[in-house]
Amino acid sequence: MSKTFFDRNWWKDLSVAIIATTISIILTFGTAAIVNRVKREKSRKMTAMMVLGSVETFVRGMEDQAAHLGRMDTVSTWLLSIPTDKIAQMDQDSLTDYLEEARRIPALLHDKTSENIFTNHIETWETMGNFGFIDHVGESFNGINWVIDTWQEEIDAMDAVIERIYNHPDNYPGKTLPEKYLRDAQFRSRLSHLHSLREWLEYNIYQFRGANRKSMWLIGIPEQEVMDYVDSRLRNDEYDAYVAAAEAAAAAASGDSSAAASGGDPTTSASAAASSASPDAS
Repeated sequence: MSKTFFDRNWWKDLSVAIIATTISIILTFGTAAIVNRVKREKSRKMTAMMVLGSVETFVRGMEDQAAHLGRMDTVSTWLLSIPTDKIAQMDQDSLTDYLEEARRIPALLHDKTSENIFTNHIETWETMGNFGFIDHVGESFNGINWVIDTWQEEIDAMDAVIERIYNHPDNYPGKTLPEKYLRDAQFRSRLSHLHSLREWLEYNIYQFRGANRKSMWLIGIPEQEVMDYVDSRLRNDEYDAYVAAAEAAAAAASGDSSAAASGGDPTTSASAAASSASPDAS
């Protein structure tokens, strides 16, 4: 009798081959899926860190400006305490320096790179896969832009008063520009407003930091990890460049009104020229 071609060994070998092929396919596609999932999670976290870091960086910028406003508030309070009939008797160079310090509101900076990537690309939203986080961060960015616009309005309002007096000095009482400024009711109102402006800024610092903490919770990233990320980005030369950019933006925003406030280039040191009644001496 002839031997059957499809014997038991043949079926065994075929079964082993099929099982091996199946396992190979599963491993290949399973491994690819795992790799893609890891890449997606890494991209998701990197994007989240980028936007969370952007908000935290802005909050730190507000903290710097609040500290600066504290100094401005001290100087403006001293200037407003000078009796109007005594202004002409004060050292005018000293007053010029202090007026320059009290009226120069620094600009608030916000790098919109992260915001643009986050808000203008649907792929980013798909990568995040967390619409609660997306909505909450979007509200933070909207708030940041509102704060910047409001802040710029304060800068423009101060500059408008300065330019009004500087461009028409004969319309205002006083022999010198410092005296004219300090006798003007609107200018004095802008100086007294600095205290409220600082309190408004401190309130927004509290609100934005709280909102950013909630965003961290929604996406599951520890706060310390975000802080370390921001520290690494603002360290050393990068931070110095950030500060330099802030100072340059403030100078650009002030424009010609800087010269209007001082009536020229104030080169006299305030600390050397100020009387014992100056804010530095108090």
